[in-house]
Amino acid sequence: MPKYLSRTSYTAEGLKGLLKDGGTKRKQTMERLAESLGAGSNAMKTFAIRMTLTVLVAVAACLFFSVISNAIADDKATQFADHFLKKTPAPDLVGGITLEWAMKIQADYVALISKEYGPPIGYKAGLTNVAVQERFGVSHPLRGTLLEKMMFPPPFGEVEAFYTSGGTSTLPHTYHGRIQHLDYKTIRYPGHCIKFKAMIDLDFTSEMPIKINGKNFSRRKLFEELLQAPLTYQSEDVVLIRITAQGQKNSQSIKIGYQAIEYPDKENNLTAMMRTTAFPAALTLEMLTDGRIAEHGVLRQEQAIPPDEYIKELEKRNIKFDISEEKK
Repeated sequence: MPKYLSRTSYTAEGLKGLLKDGGTKRKQTMERLAESLGAGSNAMKTFAIRMTLTVLVAVAACLFFSVISNAIADDKATQFADHFLKKTPAPDLVGGITLEWAMKIQADYVALISKEYGPPIGYKAGLTNVAVQERFGVSHPLRGTLLEKMMFPPPFGEVEAFYTSGGTSTLPHTYHGRIQHLDYKTIRYPGHCIKFKAMIDLDFTSEMPIKINGKNFSRRKLFEELLQAPLTYQSEDVVLIRITAQGQKNSQSIKIGYQAIEYPDKENNLTAMMRTTAFPAALTLEMLTDGRIAEHGVLRQEQAIPPDEYIKELEKRNIKFDISEEKK
């Protein structure tokens, strides 16, 4: 009687099919193949046993790797969520990953940060600009999830925030060693940053001279003049402010938020930007002259200005903050 050796291997997709349909169909297919080759009943019984064992081993291996893959995906999602919530840089994913694995990490990541930022309320297409795609090494836009607390209230909704210099002032020096992460970002409408950065990259803001019709001009000054005409206050300006602090208080995790949305004062012909810059400066001068700021010389505002009283004085000038507090 002729003898035959059958060896079967499974790809990742084959293992998925094996888990979905079971091993019966594959066993029956191999039995029909053996019968067509003249295998006897005893050989068929031996084959059936071995085939069943092979299928069981394959299923066990598939389940094992599925559990391991899910565990790794969960771990990566937890790492990314932890870095996002702490506002610290996250490490890159090392090695290639499948699309299915990436989608699992993304879903788990969104679920984790939703505990802090609220449920999903919509989606957005990111990296729609070709220059930005080249910067991040992708060839197409990416989908992102918008969570409830990431948004400003209507009509503003989604905005973008990006790092700009100067806003932290002396804060890093004052709180060095006490605050793990501190940053300052400028809020603008979506797409503002990449547009303006392109102009900076083209040296529009440089002090280097440019010669036009035999005359030298400052590139920066020329750029400023070109912006004057199209950038007018024909429509109302608005100032959005959001401050978030997270840490430990009395051995308990706590998150405190301050948010203000300021509009122009039409009656006194003051823009929102005028109100939110000139009023605090004038208030600081008032506190210096009436003695509420007792120190003299070069002072750090975060140390010299009484914060609670300052907030109350701003409220008298109709600059009001909504204050939130979350304890965990």
